[in-house]
Amino acid sequence: MTLDLNHLRWMSKAACVGKGHLFFDDLKKTQVAKAKKICAACPVLQECRAHAIENEEFGVWGGLTANQRRLIRRGRLKVEAVVLK
Repeated sequence: MTLDLNHLRWMSKAACVGKGHLFFDDLKKTQVAKAKKICAACPVLQECRAHAIENEEFGVWGGLTANQRRLIRRGRLKVEAVVLK
């Protein structure tokens, strides 16, 4: 898989810049809740979510946990059904 870095320019506008420590321990519910709260107000939520569904295996991306993204990829969960808190 080759990533087009120009395609990822949206990342610099993400609300999570500098807060990565909140996004990679998606086994702790409190961490997930904090990460999703940041995602809910993010100006690039949709870009992040689309990227994450296709490319990311770990952590919270686009307001989705790794498990939620796996379920979406398998067609067992609709993105619209995910509630950001």
